[in-house]
Amino acid sequence: MEVPGLPGDKAILRCQTDDSSISAVEWSRADLKSGNILSYREGWLVPGYPHPDYKEDKVQLVDRDLKKGNMSLVLRNVSTYDKGTYECRVTSRGSRWKNIPFLPSEPIRIIHLQVTERDPIEVTVHPGDDVILPFKADHFSISIVEWSRPDLKPDNVLLYYDGDLYPNQQHRSFKDRVELVDTELEDGDVSLLLKNVNKNDRGTYKCRVTVAGSEGNDPYFTSGPIRIIHLQVTEPADLIVVTVRPGDDVILPCQAADPSIRAVEWSRPDLKPDIVLLYNDGDLETDNQHPSFKGRVKLVDRDLKDGDVSLTLKNVNIHENGTYKCRVKTGDSDLFRTIRIIRLQVADMSLVKVRPGQNAILPCRAADLSINAVVWSRADLTPDEILSYRNVPVKVNQPDNQHPSFKDRVELVDTDLKNGNVSLELKKVNRHDDGTYECRVETVDENGIKKGLDSDPIGIVRLQVVVSGIY
Repeated sequence: MEVPGLPGDKAILRCQTDDSSISAVEWSRADLKSGNILSYREGWLVPGYPHPDYKEDKVQLVDRDLKKGNMSLVLRNVSTYDKGTYECRVTSRGSRWKNIPFLPSEPIRIIHLQVTERDPIEVTVHPGDDVILPFKADHFSISIVEWSRPDLKPDNVLLYYDGDLYPNQQHRSFKDRVELVDTELEDGDVSLLLKNVNKNDRGTYKCRVTVAGSEGNDPYFTSGPIRIIHLQVTEPADLIVVTVRPGDDVILPCQAADPSIRAVEWSRPDLKPDIVLLYNDGDLETDNQHPSFKGRVKLVDRDLKDGDVSLTLKNVNIHENGTYKCRVKTGDSDLFRTIRIIRLQVADMSLVKVRPGQNAILPCRAADLSINAVVWSRADLTPDEILSYRNVPVKVNQPDNQHPSFKDRVELVDTDLKNGNVSLELKKVNRHDDGTYECRVETVDENGIKKGLDSDPIGIVRLQVVVSGIY
C-alpha cells in the first residue's frame, strides 16, 4: 500500500485487524540499522527499542487502547528522510509470541510512504511595499499559528496563541512589522501581513498551525508547514535620478495610476526615523517625521488631483543625497504600495584655489555606493575627458579619450571608492588647469546590472589657479 506525504505534514499509516485482543504492536522500517520505530506491550511503550530518529514526539499510535483492532501509526512532521517501507506486526493475548521480545516475522501490513516536496508559492514585491503572505487552512478550530523563516536565528517571524501575539522569541528584524490579516482566523485565514518590505526580507517563509483535534489521546495536534512561500524582493525598473545644486528647491515626481488615494508616504530608508512626509486622509502627520525635513517639504498638490503625489523639497543641501521612496494607499486597501523610487544627487559645487606647481584635490562624493565607473571631465576642452576609471571587474584607468594635458597627472584619491569617495587629485597644477570640472558616476544594481553613466554631474568643482596675490 502506498501513502503520499508532504514535508512537514502529519502522515497516518493505517493498520487494522479484526482481532481485538491485541497485546503487542511493533512498527519497523527495514532500511534502518535499528529498524524498530515503535514497540508497544500491554498498554505501554517499550523504551530502548525505537530508532533514535523516531522518539515519542515523532511517532505514536492513533489509539493506544487499540480499540476495534486499530494499530495505525501517526508520523509527525514528515521529511524526505521518512520516505521508505513501513511494516506493522502484532500479537494477541494467548499467542505463543506474547512473551517474546520480537514479534512474528510476517507483517500484517506493509506501507510505502512517498514524501514529495510541496509546491511553494512565489510572491514578488518591491522594497518599501507592504505584502500579504496568503494562506487559508483547512481547519477552522485553530489555536496556534506559527510563521517562520528557517534561515534565521531565531527563525520565528510570528507566533499567535489563543488570541495573543508572543514576540519574545521573534526575530528582531520583524518587530512591529508583522501581524495576522485576521486575528479572528475566520474561515481558517492565517495570512501574514509584512509591512515596509526590504531586501533582507527575501527568503522562504513557512506557516504551521495547531488545531483542536482528537488524534488518539492528544487534545491538540500540530501540522507541519502547511504553506511554504518564497518571497522575492526586487527593485522597480523605473528608478529615476534627479540632480540638483545646493540651495535649490527640487520636485521629486511621483504619479499614482489610481487617483483614489487615502495616504501618501515619502521616506528615506537610511534615516532614523525614515519618514520625510506622511499625508493621511487629508492631514499631514509630523510625529514621526525626520527633524531635518520639518518645514521644508510639502506635496505639490494637496488635493492629489489626477494621482499627483509629487514632493517639493526646499533649500536642498548636500546631506539630502540619498534614495527616496514614494508609497501610497488607494481604494479600500490598507497596504502601502511603492510607486516610485528616486535617487537624489546633490551636486556639490566647490571652489578650490591653488597655486601653480601645487597638487589639488577636487572633492566629490557619490550617494550610491555601488559604483562601477567614474568619469571626470571639463566641458571647455576637446576631448573633454580628464579621467575615466572602471571599478569592476578590474580597477583600471582608461586614458584612450583623455585630454593629453592631463596624462600622468590625475588619479582618484581612493581607488577603493570607500564611502562613495570619487575625489580627483590633480598634480603639478598650471594656469591652463583653471576651469570648471564635473564628476559623473555609473552604478550597478544588486543583480550586477549597470544603471548607466549619469547624464547630470554629481559634483561640480571650480578650480581657480592663483598666479599671484593672496587667496
